Amino acid sequence: MSWSGYVDNLMGGGQVQDAAIVGHTDSPSVWAATPGGIFSKITVTEINAVVSGDREKLFVNGLVLGGQKCSVLRDEFSVADNQVMDLRTKNPNGPTYNISICKTAKALVLVMGNAEVHGGCLNKKVFDMGKYLRCAGY
Repeated sequence: MSWSGYVDNLMGGGQVQDAAIVGHTDSPSVWAATPGGIFSKITVTEINAVVSGDREKLFVNGLVLGGQKCSVLRDEFSVADNQVMDLRTKNPNGPTYNISICKTAKALVLVMGNAEVHGGCLNKKVFDMGKYLRCAGY
């Protein structure tokens, strides 16, 4: 299955600067990502941290995605009908961006918004894609 079309779909509309579909079971890896984006550089260690069972630690320490440090704003991975996490990049010397992640049984759907794009817009994008993938068995 080619996942690049899913990434193209997430990038549509001009709100998103980076997107990826990442597998988190069996052999965690990036299935497809925006070329040159930070999500294309996500490591197995970073994937495992996103889906870790120790959820409180995420609020204290944050996450790293593709080498980019992020603060966790909201974590609803344990909410059955939602399974979305909202983050914000950390950058003391420049702009920061909203990130949303949706978890399915096998995949993570990630998007990073352009400057000034509200997290709610991103949240809906990953939620809708995650819902579609769940219905397709992912």
